[in-house]
Parts: sequence; C-alpha cells; structure tokens
Amino acid sequence: MAEEFISNHDDYVLLRVKISPNARCNMVDKIHDGRLKIKIAAVPEDCKANKEAEKFLAKKLGIALKNVEIISGDTAREKTVKVSEIGYDKIMTQLDLQ
Repeated sequence: MAEEFISNHDDYVLLRVKISPNARCNMVDKIHDGRLKIKIAAVPEDCKANKEAEKFLAKKLGIALKNVEIISGDTAREKTVKVSEIGYDKIMTQLDLQ
C-alpha cells in the first residue's frame, strides 16, 4: 500500500522518509519500501541535509518551518518526520501523491 509511509494522528501526521543527500536539486522522488524518498541537494554533515529536508518539506507543504520536525533518524537516511497544522489529504495533494 502506497500510503504506509504516512500515518494520521489527532494533531499531527508522521511521514516515514528516506533522504538522499548530495542530489542535484531538492525533490520528492517516489515511494519505495514503505518510505517517501526525498532527494536533497545539501551534504549530510553538521545536520545540513536534515535542516534542508525540513525547509523543503515545509515549503512543499505550504506550512511554516516550525511545523516540520525530524523526530527520529537524525544520523540515518531513514527518518520519521512529524508534520503539524496540515492534514493527511492536504499532504497527499501537496506532495502530488493523489
């Protein structure tokens, strides 16, 4: 099921993502192995790729940066991102996944 990368909760949504740093540009790539693959242009050092991923997702979803937070996987490519102030349906639409 393609939506296994996203789980809806009362006040927030969790996204299971896989970050690929050092990309040519920031982009949502595809869903693979139950995770949303996101390509990020930043390098994976000093949390640069994580910060860029949070900024990219906030911009892509049309919400403030404070509403996007990596809550697990700080040093791994596979991460869990907590998103608030936006619901499941809007996320799917904004990420062009519907």
